[in-house]
Amino acid sequence: MKDKKTFINKTVYLIICASFGIIGPLVKAISLPSPAKACYRAWFASAALLIFLLISGKIKDKMDFKKEIVPMLISGSFIGICWIGLFEGYAYTTVAKSTLFYNLSPMIVFILTPLILKEKFTLKHILCALACAAGMILVSGALEEGKAAAGEFRGIAYASCGAIFYAGVVLMNKRFPNGGPVNRTFWQLFAAALIVTPYILIRYDASELKPTAKDILLLLVLGILLTAVTYILYFNTMVNIPARTVSIFTYADPVVACFVSIFWMHEKMSLISVAGAAVIIAASVLSEIDFGKKNREGNRIDE
Repeated sequence: MKDKKTFINKTVYLIICASFGIIGPLVKAISLPSPAKACYRAWFASAALLIFLLISGKIKDKMDFKKEIVPMLISGSFIGICWIGLFEGYAYTTVAKSTLFYNLSPMIVFILTPLILKEKFTLKHILCALACAAGMILVSGALEEGKAAAGEFRGIAYASCGAIFYAGVVLMNKRFPNGGPVNRTFWQLFAAALIVTPYILIRYDASELKPTAKDILLLLVLGILLTAVTYILYFNTMVNIPARTVSIFTYADPVVACFVSIFWMHEKMSLISVAGAAVIIAASVLSEIDFGKKNREGNRIDE
């Protein structure tokens, strides 16, 4: 019975991680500016999470707001910025490249944790980080003949910026872990919406922020289904499966994004870029695997 429950949780978690890979084409189909897309997503997602928390009673999870209000606002602004970076990446380069560079955030966390959280940094992590850097160069097209369009590098820069700020969110969550994960995510997304809203109102005309009927439908899918619902399922299933499985399944996102980009959206990727993508994904997965102690049956012991 326990094995069946674990299998179901693993399956649901894998589907959730894979579903993040289809966000790219969805975002590209919305006609609004990238900051507005991120803002609407934050508002719809936080509203849906609030309803869930009120119904489930989890809104009462203990949080020290006096101590955590500033970190909450900072991490919320980071979420807004990282979404804007990802969405701008979609606008200037392919879904595959933007997603790959955005998903370098775990490697950035590995690099920063020894400095910020005083955690150990192993030789394996150094080698995997170097492999990711090599993969980034291959994916960017810098080694290919001919000069890549400026917009291509601009998109990669935006997605990389998103990865850096997402890594900041992860590190802040490690420093301030109080409250349930769904509860904390609600407050962070609510803070993101509050912070990004004034920015888009100042920068854009009202006519640029008015969504079409199609935009509203896609934003509802993005904010409620692909953010609020997936986050709830994400947090509820990940606690019931091994830590290494959680880490490895996370990379279903860039894998699906690459397939979607090439076979659905027909975006071009050279063989060198595909090789670079494979290097990034392989190095990222290897960095998450613990090759240490084994139990008597020959399986590694989960952390």
